[in-house]
Amino acid sequence: MHATDDDVAQLLAEPSVQDKATDKSSDKASEDEVLKELVAALQDKDKKGPKVQEQLADIAMKRWGNKLTSEKNN
Repeated sequence: MHATDDDVAQLLAEPSVQDKATDKSSDKASEDEVLKELVAALQDKDKKGPKVQEQLADIAMKRWGNKLTSEKNN
């Protein structure tokens, strides 16, 4: 199979005005969808999981709930 000069010219040609308009509208639709998803994600309330056991919470607070003294920071 051999390419003709017309085939090569068509491949190298600039996209038509109609093709450019179609590309722009699909790009715009894609951007709109991304923005809608972003807005929806930002409007979601922080979802919380089930409560942890009180003993586990106490252990975590004793271990990580206090600031270190300057002696322990170095």
